[in-house]
Amino acid sequence: MCFEDNYEEVAFFFNKFRKKALSFTSRKKFSIDFEPINFISPGAALVLAAELDRWRKTHDIKLKPWKPKKWHPRVKRLFDEMGLFSLLEIKKKDKNLKNSDDYLRFFKFLTGKASDGEIADKLMKSMGPALGAEYNEERLYIAMSEAMTNVVQHAYPENENFKYPILPNQWWTAGSFNRKSKMMTVLFYDQGVGIPATLPKQNFWQDIISVISGKYLLTNQGALILGALEVGRTRSKLAHRGKGLRQCLDFSLRSKDGNIIIMSDCGGYKESPDSEPIIYQYKNPLGGTFIQWRVKLD
Repeated sequence: MCFEDNYEEVAFFFNKFRKKALSFTSRKKFSIDFEPINFISPGAALVLAAELDRWRKTHDIKLKPWKPKKWHPRVKRLFDEMGLFSLLEIKKKDKNLKNSDDYLRFFKFLTGKASDGEIADKLMKSMGPALGAEYNEERLYIAMSEAMTNVVQHAYPENENFKYPILPNQWWTAGSFNRKSKMMTVLFYDQGVGIPATLPKQNFWQDIISVISGKYLLTNQGALILGALEVGRTRSKLAHRGKGLRQCLDFSLRSKDGNIIIMSDCGGYKESPDSEPIIYQYKNPLGGTFIQWRVKLD
């Protein structure tokens, strides 16, 4: 269960789950079986946590693990360490979860509704003791704050006819650190309309068209994200949407082995410092915007 290795099937699952949850009634309960999953990435776990959080709050219900003893230990530990049980106010039955991968650490889910610098600061403070290395905290703080601000200003527009219930201006964040590879990962997700849907309303929309014209179709949502980022790099007088995307790039791309992944609606974008950007046009929509920053620490 990993977006980078298996995007279409994972996105298909989330869309199927949303349809099921939309038709939920107290008389018609349903379960998600995690037993077949032997690996789940932190990014997929973050989106899963956000979906469960959405339906718990919109339906005002309590969730509980279904046959957790049959879950793969690796999956159960990730859920526990990232705080899925506490986020959803679920009582754990297994209190003796062992860390089989001592080199891998996960940082707890955090959620908020505003451009809240305190939340970004809280995540970084929780990460600090585990990292044992220095990194550019200021740039990460700016990148996360810009992502939060973009959610508040653009992701949940008023009078939008959302397909599924929303938690207005809500976002979720988490992280992980691999002590063996020295790779730090920071994750961010919102359930808004997605970056491609917001771009035609921006005052730099014609600039985006100029960037991708002749190379990609305007229906290619990965190309739209690429265009917005390119405009953000080359134009100084931008609306906040363009500035924010530019700031999101800065943190990861200043690390030689870093990269940034942005997935939004049916579009995907990946960039590393030593390679050309890669864009994706997916069949299954993500349902919001996901950003992953990854840097290697010295």
